[in-house]
Amino acid sequence: MEALVEAMSSSTHWCISGMESNLEEINLKKNLDILARRWPVAAAVFGSSLGLAAVGASMQKPAFTATGDLLFEVDRTSTILQGDLDQVQSFNEQASPLNTQSVILQSNPIIEEAIARLELSDEDGNPLPPIVIRNNLEIEAVMGTDVLRVGYNSDNADLAANVVNAVMQAYIENNITENRSGTRAAREFISGQLPLSEQEVNQAAEALRRFRTENNIVSLKEESTRVVNLISKLDGQIADIQSQMMDSAARVEELRSKAGFDSQKAVLISNLNKSEGVQEVLRQYQAAQQQLSSARNTYTEASPQVSALKREKASLQALLTSRVIEVAGPNAGSIDFGMLQIGDLQQELAGSMAQLEVNRLGLQEQLRSLMESREAYRSQASRIPSLETRQQELQRKLTAAQETYENLLSSLQEIRVTENQTIGNARIIQAATAPEEASLKRRNLLLAAGAFLGLSMGVATALLVDILDRSLKTISDVKGKFGYPLVGLIPKYATLGSSAQLNADGVSPRIIVANAPRSIINESYQMLRANLKFLSSDKELQSLVITSSVPGEGKSEVSANLAAAMAQVGRRVLVVDADMRNPSQHHLWGLTNRAGLSNVIVGQEKFKNAVQNVTPRLSVLTAGVVPPNPLALLDSKRMAQLIERFAEQYDCVIFDTPPLAGMADAAVLGKMVDGLLLVTQPCVVDGNSANSAKTILERSAPNILGIVANGVNLKHTPEGYSYYGKEGEYHDPLPKKLERAFSLSGQKKH
Repeated sequence: MEALVEAMSSSTHWCISGMESNLEEINLKKNLDILARRWPVAAAVFGSSLGLAAVGASMQKPAFTATGDLLFEVDRTSTILQGDLDQVQSFNEQASPLNTQSVILQSNPIIEEAIARLELSDEDGNPLPPIVIRNNLEIEAVMGTDVLRVGYNSDNADLAANVVNAVMQAYIENNITENRSGTRAAREFISGQLPLSEQEVNQAAEALRRFRTENNIVSLKEESTRVVNLISKLDGQIADIQSQMMDSAARVEELRSKAGFDSQKAVLISNLNKSEGVQEVLRQYQAAQQQLSSARNTYTEASPQVSALKREKASLQALLTSRVIEVAGPNAGSIDFGMLQIGDLQQELAGSMAQLEVNRLGLQEQLRSLMESREAYRSQASRIPSLETRQQELQRKLTAAQETYENLLSSLQEIRVTENQTIGNARIIQAATAPEEASLKRRNLLLAAGAFLGLSMGVATALLVDILDRSLKTISDVKGKFGYPLVGLIPKYATLGSSAQLNADGVSPRIIVANAPRSIINESYQMLRANLKFLSSDKELQSLVITSSVPGEGKSEVSANLAAAMAQVGRRVLVVDADMRNPSQHHLWGLTNRAGLSNVIVGQEKFKNAVQNVTPRLSVLTAGVVPPNPLALLDSKRMAQLIERFAEQYDCVIFDTPPLAGMADAAVLGKMVDGLLLVTQPCVVDGNSANSAKTILERSAPNILGIVANGVNLKHTPEGYSYYGKEGEYHDPLPKKLERAFSLSGQKKH
């Protein structure tokens, strides 16, 4: 899917790119066509501009140009301060430093110094304004070098050389002064910065010392290693103690099962057995108890002896209890007097259990202490990264402050050496000399500017004239305006002499088909004839009206030449001059116009008497007498009858009618015939006239066969409209008899 999307995207991009390329090519071709049509206008503007430039150049006084060269370089004989001095800039890496120096060379202080050196003044004796020198000063960088070429134009050769040398010398001195002043300013600045930098070093060092003191740090790396080792050692000790505690607990459990009491009682019993006070009272108590038993065997319970012994026993019991409480504490209540005297085995077990309990408590205390120590060291270890980060930050500040201080000290030493030097970063490698010959550069520039301006204005004027010209300039414009198909294209051609002059056969030279049957003009009319035949393949055209939008488009010549072309292929053709307002067919054919169409319509003359035969196959019916209302004659039943009669006698009848502009003759007559041809000539008909003609045709709705483009300049015509390789030209009519020409042409099979 991704591959399909990518392919579609690539295809779309290719199509868009192709369309943009085609549009650019079409626009360029269109502009070139406009220039080809309007070249006289463009040439006139170009010639005028160039002529004015030539006049201006001829009025220029001879100018002498003197030049000198300045080399910019870095002084490498001493250590230069790394910083803001002008002389440390590299001039061979990029053009901007040279451009900067070029601006300085043209500055007012430099030029004013040069003017003062040369004591240049105006007519009033005042120092010459710097702008006068600057306007004639030329400074350019020599390509690929660190050299600026300084030039000056003047009508005085010596003055030109002196100005160049004075400007360069003023710049050199100014450069040295600026360098020294810059060095001095840098020294003062560094001297002021040194105490501040030293203070920053001291503050950074004190902050680092205080940090180490507050955190008891000698070496964070060693401290980190020591703490890790201590934590590891404590972990081992804690593990050992935990192991000992587990072993002691196991032994206590074993002894408890043998002795029958737990470790706490064992501790109490062991303490009571070891107490002399408790054991002494216990022995007295046991003796009193034995005496009481013996006395009871001898005396009664109420006897004084038994009563005294009972009191003694109770007293000893109370004393024993007191002594046990003193030794055992709050746990004395859980002690039976019988446990105060146990056997040696039990006493040994109790002692062992008591000792184990004491050891357990000791191990427990050691474990607590070790774990507290381990937690303390772990807390200390967790603080080490933050302490290390803080120490590194303070150390970086101290290092940066020390480096800045050292750099300032070093720069101060270097700048003191530089301050004492008197060299700059530029030197004159070639002084200007007075030129021997005047320079033509200004004249050439003026001529070049005039030519460029003339060319630009000529092209712009040609395009503007073409835009303002409302005429339809190309075949594409004509087709776009009318919307009818193009059925014929007649190239533009020229003839010797006036079109009113007739040749030896009495025919106008504009009838090329008759005069030059093998010319490309004849081929054009033959192509028109063939196209008309293809348009009426179902029914052959017998009558057609030929008209145009406006006068001057050549409709009468097209009518005559088309009729001649049809006659050449053996058809019987009648040319009817239906333009009774401005008849012209009798002029083209060298005929008389005593009687014609108007006379035949009103019945003043018979058709057979009015028609005139040019050849056996070509006849002409002239317009006749000009009537007061030609449209009324054409739009009559008599005219319709004549058309039917013409169609019976001839294979094709061609009506030459008035233009459509303001007249309805062609539209009315077009409804009576088989079709209408609209002759149009680019650059003659305008848009408004074309719209009016199209409106008339749409209202009358004749059978419009198409457009015949007449007088087309093939050099300005796209290749798609014509197969002709060059413009058709005709200069010399062939010395042949018309009838012979037509008979020869008629033998060809078309």
